Amino acid sequence: MTKEMKTLTKEIVEEHHRITEVGDSNLNYLWWMYHDGTKKGDWKPFIYMAELQLVKRFDYINDSEIQNLVSMMESKDEDNMNIVTLAIMSLRQLRITEHGIYDKAKKEYLQIAETYPSEILNHEVFTQTMKAR
Repeated sequence: MTKEMKTLTKEIVEEHHRITEVGDSNLNYLWWMYHDGTKKGDWKPFIYMAELQLVKRFDYINDSEIQNLVSMMESKDEDNMNIVTLAIMSLRQLRITEHGIYDKAKKEYLQIAETYPSEILNHEVFTQTMKAR
């Protein structure tokens, strides 16, 4: 795992752990495992996919583009994984620049926590991305 992947993974896990604190306890526990638990520092494809679904909610990416990135994650070519990481870093930075990091008090994030289990990290998204890598 590259330095960029480690940093991005840590940032995504931390934010998504906070997003799920109020809502779904199962998802919150999953994120806790990667934030503070036995999986701390590990990378799994669902971590990137959760962030892609979040930036999709803000209309920075569409389903077709997400599918292209998932295909690149499935590739054995490590350069593809670096490209995916840089793409997600860029999309995430754009979201943070325009809307800030998740805060339950921010208007643009109010509905995110409520719809997280159905729109951000649902069963279909989770199982689809666990096939990658």
